[in-house]
Amino acid sequence: MKSTSSIFKIAICKEDLDAEEQEDKISEVTVIMTAEFVDVNKALVPVDSE
Repeated sequence: MKSTSSIFKIAICKEDLDAEEQEDKISEVTVIMTAEFVDVNKALVPVDSE
């Protein structure tokens, strides 16, 4: 996975963070990525207006 997945780089936190801080950071990134993904989809997928 480390050599084939570009997501690996953002899924690993610095070693100096404890487990709870790592979970918090990964949760924050998940929220940001989800919002960005939704925005991209809104821009690419036309909305049917009836």
